Formats: sequence, C-alpha cells, structure tokens
Amino acid sequence: MNTAPKIYHNSSDEYLIDQLGRIKAKLSDLEDQAELIKDVLITRIGVGAAEGKLFRVVISSASRWTLNTDKVGRSVVRAGLATAETVHRWIRKNSKKSEFMKLNINARKQVKKAA
Repeated sequence: MNTAPKIYHNSSDEYLIDQLGRIKAKLSDLEDQAELIKDVLITRIGVGAAEGKLFRVVISSASRWTLNTDKVGRSVVRAGLATAETVHRWIRKNSKKSEFMKLNINARKQVKKAA
C-alpha cells in the first residue's frame, strides 16, 4: 500500500531524489550551526541556566566512566586479585573517563510557542 502524500504523487524520481538531497544538506548545515551556537553558549555561560525571549537553556557538566570488562575479567583471573583496594586501583587504571558538557533547551513556560 502506497501511503506517500499526494503532494509528491506526480513528482519524478529524479526530482524527489534531488529534493531529498537538498533537504538533507540543509539539515546538516542547520545541525552544524546548532553545534557552533551550543559551543558559544557553553563557553559564555558555563554550567548554569539562561533565558532568551522564547527559550531557556540549561547547561550541566558530567563525567562518564567506561570500563573494559573483558580486560578486567581476564586480568582478575590471571592476577588473582585479592583485596578490594587492589581491584579498585586496577579498575581505575583501566577505565576511561570522559568529561562533557550537556546543553538542554526548552520553550519558556510563560511564553506561547513560537510560530
């Protein structure tokens, strides 16, 4: 069953392919612009919140640790780790910590949605 909107019913495949490509390129450009703006806001505001006329932004900082559990498992079996402190030090040594900033943006509650 074809559920394509009638707006595209009489369009050629060539037109639709090119139109999709143009839309994807615009989306990519908009995503690039959004990332640049986010970077500027993070630099200016740091951790905290700020408001525009229509939207509010909240910036938070977080850390993420990842652990290579395969490596942990092999090493624990091989080394026969005995104390909790030794295990803790080994896990810290073989873990990866990533620092990142997160930016959330939402419409302000007291302002009607932008058209």
